[in-house]
Amino acid sequence: MAIPWSQSMTEHHRWPVWVEAVGFLTLVILAAVLRSGLDYRTAALPEATHLFGGWQVLHGQETHAMAFHPGWPPLSMTPLAWADAMGGLVGARALSAGWGLLTVVVVALTARRLYGSSAGFIAGGLVAVYGPAIHVGTFATQDSLGVFLVATAVHLAMVALTGGRRFLYVFVGLALALATVVHYVALVGALALIEFLAILVIASILSRPRTGADQPSSSFQTPGLLSLVGVLLPLIAVMIPYASIYRADLLAFLQSLVLTAQSDQTGSWQIFKLLRDLLWLPFLMGILAFDWRGRRIPAAGLLAMAAAWLGYQFWNRDTGNLVRLTAYVFVVVAPMAAGGLVTLGQDWGQHRHRWLKGALIGLLALGVIVYVGWSGQAVLAGNRGYWPDATQLVEYLRSHVSDGDEILMEQGIIGRYYLIAHPTPGHTPANIWDTWWYQDEEGEGSGADLYARAIRQGRFDFVVFDYTVSADLDRQLLPVLQDGYHLAITFPSDTSFSPGIEVYRRRSPSE
Repeated sequence: MAIPWSQSMTEHHRWPVWVEAVGFLTLVILAAVLRSGLDYRTAALPEATHLFGGWQVLHGQETHAMAFHPGWPPLSMTPLAWADAMGGLVGARALSAGWGLLTVVVVALTARRLYGSSAGFIAGGLVAVYGPAIHVGTFATQDSLGVFLVATAVHLAMVALTGGRRFLYVFVGLALALATVVHYVALVGALALIEFLAILVIASILSRPRTGADQPSSSFQTPGLLSLVGVLLPLIAVMIPYASIYRADLLAFLQSLVLTAQSDQTGSWQIFKLLRDLLWLPFLMGILAFDWRGRRIPAAGLLAMAAAWLGYQFWNRDTGNLVRLTAYVFVVVAPMAAGGLVTLGQDWGQHRHRWLKGALIGLLALGVIVYVGWSGQAVLAGNRGYWPDATQLVEYLRSHVSDGDEILMEQGIIGRYYLIAHPTPGHTPANIWDTWWYQDEEGEGSGADLYARAIRQGRFDFVVFDYTVSADLDRQLLPVLQDGYHLAITFPSDTSFSPGIEVYRRRSPSE
């Protein structure tokens, strides 16, 4: 049963097809240019984890990457590994950029559906220039695909909600299910959307039917019980087998999330300030969209998803993923912000010429887009320079490591990606151990005593420290290295978080 909702403003208009085609092409070109710098630094820890994990899957090896970055390997890792095999790290980042470009288009289509062509271009422009979205779209992890799938689910939900076919709800559920197995954080938004749709279903059941004379001229196609089931079935059908197959990895990751939340490492006020700096203006513009009475229901759905993700961030307290989380939030905030700008322009230009009203909306939108893009550049720069640049280190190891060598390396997954997944003949190590886990026939774990024993026994041919993720352990092991190892070379890290990259080499018996 359809519940109509009154709409006080003029029906949103669409531009000529050729104008929209040119506009969307311009959006894609703008987004592509802003995402064209793909060789900015060597692989970061999350990138190396995904790429090496995908390489292991392609070669039939067991991977433990899900314990740190849970996601179904065929979707979250394997496509990136294929792209990496064909084009290296730049190829993998290019795949992420491709998903980012599609996200720009889908978000623009969502805003166009809700508020008209002008809003579509505004929303697309906001996503195209948003710093965290550019970061996610040029980072070889599962986030770019996850954001695209969430944007697709949101678009299909808005189409179904604003008079589209009800069978689309099945595809909404499928997109949400795929997004969730790509990145768990999508489940937070999925549950919020499902709860919102359930409220609409209950409202439709409890409301009294209107007569034809009572109904306004425009209406929403309120979802029925079958529509809600259509969303839930694909999600359940995918999530139950996924959770049962990977339950050990997922439980380990869930435990780490709970421990992070309980550690209270970052105060709520600090998290609020970080989110405020990234989202305050789009959120402010989005609130104005509620002035458009005929679009308050879909705007409420978008706001519910955004609020759920923000609430999760305050619960989780892990600021390391905060910037990437805002990329998910932005795919629902951007259409609202675009609708708010169009609404504001219509209010101010209510008694003015259509061209003057269009110019007013254009200037407002341009100002917001420029501000969002300018303020996001600092975020982009910070998220592209927080890990050591290993270019010189990799070149050195590729020329000095011998087949079968054992290496202890801080952020060892980066070494495994460059030296094992992309081996150099005659210079492929047998193992590269991390500074947070080691095992041999005498024990396993991450304690300093365990590493100290292995170093004294000369089990490592090379030891590499960069003092970023395990600086305290590195410094504890330095005195132990003095007997059997010598500092072979030091490289600049090109980051303020590390004093440099130190390579220690085991002394030969003659030394």
